Amino acid sequence: MDHLKVYSITLDQLFNGTIEGLEGSQKILIPEYQRSYVWTQKQIVQLLSDLQASQKDCSSDKPLYYLGSIIIHQTNDGLQIIDGQQRITTMLLLQQFLNTNITTVHYSNPLSIHQIKSNYEFLKALFDGDYFDYIDLVDVKESLQFQNINITLVITKSEDLAYTFFETQNTGGVRLSGSDIIKAHHLRAVDNRKIVAYQAKRWEENQKHVEDIIGYLGKLRYWDNRYWRQYPGYRMPAEKKNTVINEFCIDTEKTDQDISYHYQISEKRNGNIYTSTLSRFKQVRQPLHDGNNTLDYINDYLKLYTELFIDQNNHSIQEDFYTFYKDVVHGKDGTIFLKDLFEACVIAYVSKFGYERLYETSLWMYRTIFSLRITLDRNVREDSVFKLVKDTHLIDTILDIYTPEDLIKRLKKDRFKFNKNYTESSHSKSKHIETLKSYFGYFKQASDYQENYDFDKQFVLLIKEKLR
Repeated sequence: MDHLKVYSITLDQLFNGTIEGLEGSQKILIPEYQRSYVWTQKQIVQLLSDLQASQKDCSSDKPLYYLGSIIIHQTNDGLQIIDGQQRITTMLLLQQFLNTNITTVHYSNPLSIHQIKSNYEFLKALFDGDYFDYIDLVDVKESLQFQNINITLVITKSEDLAYTFFETQNTGGVRLSGSDIIKAHHLRAVDNRKIVAYQAKRWEENQKHVEDIIGYLGKLRYWDNRYWRQYPGYRMPAEKKNTVINEFCIDTEKTDQDISYHYQISEKRNGNIYTSTLSRFKQVRQPLHDGNNTLDYINDYLKLYTELFIDQNNHSIQEDFYTFYKDVVHGKDGTIFLKDLFEACVIAYVSKFGYERLYETSLWMYRTIFSLRITLDRNVREDSVFKLVKDTHLIDTILDIYTPEDLIKRLKKDRFKFNKNYTESSHSKSKHIETLKSYFGYFKQASDYQENYDFDKQFVLLIKEKLR
């Protein structure tokens, strides 16, 4: 265990660099691959309440307040905080308002800097008595002593061992997400510090949508009928987290190769062969390598996700697609699972063909995906969506077919029989038809349709009319 040392120390010792028996620099550092500082007022108030309760009865025969364990990777430059950044950063902020030495720690992450400034203003207002709801916490400023706060410092000089702790440690107010671990894993594999900063910035620019795109990419990779893997449902958050960590961390190639695969088409003209790339996006199911390869893969699709479904301002994408998505594919009335599948299918399509005929194809994909709203004798559940994908080979069809025209022809062949259950005006089937009516035009009331293919035939005609 020469690579691992454990110290029980006070917070004062950590901040002042007076840890006995620890050789080398004791300067506190925040690694660039760390996630941003995200604690909000809620976590800060809880921490202050706990500190206040402990300080009221702090004496020689009482235990110190225990702040938890801090995982450290020791380098020649100092002590890199691997786990515990949220708590340490918050205590550094509190330090600004106490009669104590000030410890300087450098932060470069823009989101961390923004949150630090926001929390500093909150603490300043709180200690000035401007928050009546938290007026009892004001006296924490006078009674708080860092020498009465205990931490367990776990220090290792092995980066791999530190990273193992980082992946498995889940203490504190905000737990590590799967995307946090994926980001850290691959940033750690990048040697160039400038590239690390660049990749981290790209990731953070759309931080709130990272989990979404990783989930979609995970499904598209798992839903391969050649060797089908069951993707965890929304009621299984722990299993879902483990799934994406396995797919995008543990199972990636442990090399620094940056190999990507794209769909291409070759055309022979006048005896010459001309090759062009169908889409600028990497193949969804391509093998992934540690470092830049996986980071670029996820970041490129993250940008696509925001262009398609969030910002909706890419001039290369038909405005008709944006309007259709906004007005029809909204996820209301219990269609969130179908909305997710639609978005996954659109991502798969663009990965193969780019934006060519996107609007036209999206109408036919919508008809196939949302057929569950009119064919089932109950409301749509998540397992119904999984079954649809598996039974129809929907994702495989999109990724394996050669042209958008072939895909449209394939989707047109589907036939969907109407089911009369849940056709009352208050039920989801009726609301679904009302949504279609507002966009496509004439549809009868849900209760007026018979258990046959008349509804689907009408839908096909209205799609064709819309495209004309």
